[in-house]
Amino acid sequence: MRNIVSWLLLFAAAALTVAGAVLGWLYLAVRWAMAVSVVALLAFAAVVLIGAMRGSRRS
Repeated sequence: MRNIVSWLLLFAAAALTVAGAVLGWLYLAVRWAMAVSVVALLAFAAVVLIGAMRGSRRS
């Protein structure tokens, strides 16, 4: 009986560790995706502004 309990505790600890690692990786991935999207939006806005300024200079 004691052997089964120790195996269950070991399995629970391993499952918690894996779940924590997966959640940590997901959190990092979401943060990286947000940072990349913000940078992409800023770059797009800069390109649009530069294009608008060039267009206004021509006319």
